[in-house]
Amino acid sequence: MDSPASRQDPRITAELRTMLGVVPVLRERQETVVRANSKARGSPADLDGQHRLGRFVWEIASQSLGVAGDHLEAWRRLIEEAHTQPGWAHMTLLRGAIESASLCRWLIDPTATSAQRIQHGVAAQLRDWGERRRFEEASGADKLPRTGEARIGRQRVHELVEARRVNGVPEMSVPTFVKLCDDYAIAGDLGGNALYRLASAFAHGMQWTLLVSKSEPPPDATSATEPGPRRVSASDTLSAGVTNCAVRTFEAAVVDFEHYAGAEKR
Repeated sequence: MDSPASRQDPRITAELRTMLGVVPVLRERQETVVRANSKARGSPADLDGQHRLGRFVWEIASQSLGVAGDHLEAWRRLIEEAHTQPGWAHMTLLRGAIESASLCRWLIDPTATSAQRIQHGVAAQLRDWGERRRFEEASGADKLPRTGEARIGRQRVHELVEARRVNGVPEMSVPTFVKLCDDYAIAGDLGGNALYRLASAFAHGMQWTLLVSKSEPPPDATSATEPGPRRVSASDTLSAGVTNCAVRTFEAAVVDFEHYAGAEKR
């Protein structure tokens, strides 16, 4: 709709295109490491891989990083190819990118020891299979016949809990996404906690997001302060700020992943 409330600020639209223009390059770097599926000798990934339960770090971190890049690529194509900025939906894409990239960074944190990373990986895999178990129980899929060595989520959780005990990996839970983003999102002065809560508010349709959106009276209103329905659209400035944080967090996760795999040594 070509209305004052739906038109984008050309200057900020150009900024968004510039910010998001680096996403394909970052995704190619990420995919290059994942496709190689190799860990340089002496790299953190090589060290973790020598442990019986170390594979979960690589597997979940690489998937999380891929999900983060996919969310940003969808937002880039909306701006670059569809020439549109939604009122709320792009914040859901940005939130997905921020939380997935932050989870990846937590898993492969270069300041953590190998034992800590393995502990993180096991916790993340247990959470993943725990959600699978809940889905299967809710849908009835856990009652379907299985063939060969196929195992349902409940069985996988039980087996990994036992393997964790046998291998002496301490029990822990994955931090909340608020905590992960607070510690690992690149959010500037806003802070990762506030950044995640802001993006989540848009994703969940919270009313208070109207405070940070553009709001204009309909064309037939007699006064700008007249009560009643209003045209609400995205704040271009806010979109640019959150996009910048999401891209920077994704970039930091790509750099961390390259370091984890020892890709910079090749």
